[in-house]
Amino acid sequence: MITLRPPSQPLPKDALVSDELLRVTNIRVEKLFHLYTHAVELNLKDRITIIHGPNGVGKTVLFRLIAALLSGRLPDIFKIPFDLFTIGLSDGATVSIDKHRERSKLSGADINVRLIYRPSGGQESIIELKGDGMDSLHWAKRIAMEFSWLTRTDETHWHDRRNEDFLTAEEVCQRYSDQLPGKLRKMSVPEEPEWLHIIRKHVSVHLIETQRLLGPMPTGDLRFHLTRRPQIVTTVGEYAKDLQRRISETLADYGKQSQSLDQTFPQRLLKKSIPALDPEALRTKMSELESKRRRLKAIGLIEDDPANPFDLETLDTLDANVMTLYVDDTAKKLGVLDDLAKRTELLIKNVGRKFKHKSVRIDRENGLQAIGDDGERLALDDLSSGEQHQLVLLYDLLFRVKPDTLVLIDEPELSLHVTWQQSFLNDLSEIVATANFDVLLATHSPFIIGDRSDLMVSLSDQ
Repeated sequence: MITLRPPSQPLPKDALVSDELLRVTNIRVEKLFHLYTHAVELNLKDRITIIHGPNGVGKTVLFRLIAALLSGRLPDIFKIPFDLFTIGLSDGATVSIDKHRERSKLSGADINVRLIYRPSGGQESIIELKGDGMDSLHWAKRIAMEFSWLTRTDETHWHDRRNEDFLTAEEVCQRYSDQLPGKLRKMSVPEEPEWLHIIRKHVSVHLIETQRLLGPMPTGDLRFHLTRRPQIVTTVGEYAKDLQRRISETLADYGKQSQSLDQTFPQRLLKKSIPALDPEALRTKMSELESKRRRLKAIGLIEDDPANPFDLETLDTLDANVMTLYVDDTAKKLGVLDDLAKRTELLIKNVGRKFKHKSVRIDRENGLQAIGDDGERLALDDLSSGEQHQLVLLYDLLFRVKPDTLVLIDEPELSLHVTWQQSFLNDLSEIVATANFDVLLATHSPFIIGDRSDLMVSLSDQ
């Protein structure tokens, strides 16, 4: 059950009006597992922070706490034992979770959870939650007792026989909690506080866990509706489909831009909408565009373009106006492909430095395609676990993370050869410089850290 404790106030309506994302600046947890207190100041300049420490001090759990709070998964927070967890933001505000045990005469030991927002220089907002209302697994079990068509299939899934769906505990609660009898409905899993929802729009997190090669089939997938049961799929295969979708959407935008510019070319030429360039400047621009075309063709985004029909040595005034507008339009058309091309080139370059006797290239039909030295196509699922780990991690960082997101990477060294581990930090720095996000990674590998001990934060077992 949620109660707003007076004199606390909801988040002001004019707070966080900007669309820009805030950055996470620091993280602190007290009495994690009732034992450890950890404080992490993020390296905002280099945008990479490395945490390390003995097994069992809570590196992975710390990541899950961060992801749960910034993703709004409140039940996940309830399951982890700690006293106080705080995230500091780049606007000076903090968001905290305060947990304490309170003895109840009816139920014995119970847990209260307080969500606290402290703006810089403003009045704090507090939401109090009862622990029994936070446990989605508990309530999924309770809901299933009320509705005979819900059958539990494993620890965390239920079969809904009314429409043949397979649901997680959270999905059971979302679908059926409002159909519970009155008292139970009021006690069931609480909705997210409005102010936390607003904050989450301005703080983005992306968790890359140790299990990176397999994942659940998306419920929107046709195969899911054919089998009507949860299935595990390879991540590398799903990412290939994701890239194919991105290519199709980008090329569609490229086509729309080209059509729009071509249709208005005569009118803009007559209006002389831009000043004409001299022959030397035109030659420079044309050379740059030709280089760009070759790059785009090399990675498979465009096919052969017709040769340039203009003779730059014999330009008159009218020709100069035509050529200037042509060059400007061509730059705008190809500019639509810039972001996808930049990320794809980084992916191919990084993979090319590491894979032996095989390479990866863009394929418009399949998204990603692995090729052997003999030119034979290889199934992505047939790549080694180390190669898949590398490809999945690179793709995740380059294509699925938006700017100023906090990316949490747990044990990036998994299945990576020592030489790959040694180059990991340099490769990551290059990607971060391109995509502009922050990274907090946990590792046991001295090869990943290399000579960058300045990026390290130790999580002590004391």
